Amino acid sequence: MYIDIDCTNPLLELADIVGALEKFDALHREGKNPDAVFTVSQARRNPYFNLVEPNSEGVLRMSKSVGSGTVLARQAAPDVFEHVAGTYVLAADYVRKANHLLDGRSFGYEIPPERAFDIDSELDFALIEFLLKSRLDNTNRKMGLQAV
Repeated sequence: MYIDIDCTNPLLELADIVGALEKFDALHREGKNPDAVFTVSQARRNPYFNLVEPNSEGVLRMSKSVGSGTVLARQAAPDVFEHVAGTYVLAADYVRKANHLLDGRSFGYEIPPERAFDIDSELDFALIEFLLKSRLDNTNRKMGLQAV
């Protein structure tokens, strides 16, 4: 087994890492033969409802549809998840043979949206800094401490 923990997501908690490991082990015990388990979160935008793409003339259409129809309500759209760079639990032989994370039998370990941010830009850094400060302030408040 190979475990990768990305440093670009400082919002992950130990429970997320342990949870991904436990899911990998549970899937093995259930005979589902996982090649990978990695962190995911409910997508903020859904390609069946929120995302559009232009055709060759620039006319916008939904990115994905269900059957031959368009999804008319967000609640009716299929669940989609964001790949969250965070924790990867991979079978060792899969690491050696696969060309892409989704080449084999990959499963997601869902984390809450407030921990599903990667630092890829200055804006991401500012958001994560704010979230970490808020987390620290909440912890200090619960412990009766005041910021100096």
